[in-house]
Amino acid sequence: MFHQFSCQAIQRQKVNMILMHNQLIVLE
Repeated sequence: MFHQFSCQAIQRQKVNMILMHNQLIVLE
């Protein structure tokens, strides 16, 4: 169960990084 939670957290971090990266591209 903890492993599943950590995997979800990693996936969420990846999504956040991608969204932030896209926002930076839009701002430029």
